[in-house]
Amino acid sequence: MASVFSTEEGFTRIREILALGEPEPIIPHDYQLEGIAASLDGQDLLATLATGTGKTGYYTFLMLVIKAIAHNPSKTLSTITFHANPVMLVVLPTKALQEDMKRGMCLHGLNVIAINSDEVKSARKTGRDLWTECIENYDVILISPEELTSRHFEALLNKPKFTDRICCFGVDEVHLINTWGRHSARPLTNWASCESVFQCMMRNSSPLSQHLLPYEMANRNARFAKSSDFRITT
Repeated sequence: MASVFSTEEGFTRIREILALGEPEPIIPHDYQLEGIAASLDGQDLLATLATGTGKTGYYTFLMLVIKAIAHNPSKTLSTITFHANPVMLVVLPTKALQEDMKRGMCLHGLNVIAINSDEVKSARKTGRDLWTECIENYDVILISPEELTSRHFEALLNKPKFTDRICCFGVDEVHLINTWGRHSARPLTNWASCESVFQCMMRNSSPLSQHLLPYEMANRNARFAKSSDFRITT
């Protein structure tokens, strides 16, 4: 796919959208801007950043841009479009990471839910069904590996109202797929539902859908992002 957002015009458009962020304007690091643009252009993105240097920003800022384009298609470039009610799906290996990412995303106005065994059980006690809520609600779903392979998630993937919304799929702490998957009781390499997620995305028109295959990156040309101390300013 030809570069659309990975151009000076694209960088400017992303900055313009993020400058309208809440509770204050967002000024992304240059590596965040380049990663967001690459993702919008349909490239794989593999980022390695030190703690506290803006890893969550890739997910948060990307989703803010996608939402802005979805709500106002005139903000896009070329023919890149998204579902009117897009959702991002992110797999995280621990509940603590889920809660930390949820707090950060919510600060920027995103509607986020964490799906893990504790949250599902707690909601059920109050009469809530989180899986049903996910069909048409939430901007971002943060899900544990165990729930990703559950029958409830499989059922969710069989609902077009949900799968049509999927615009992006990410894996946080992706290195654990290899280490935990081989040496832990948690079968992180046996994410059978991942393939179903990708198949659902391939049916959509999202420019991201053909490229988000993290567990195959060793055999693909991925965009590599590494943190620096610079910010792009205008």
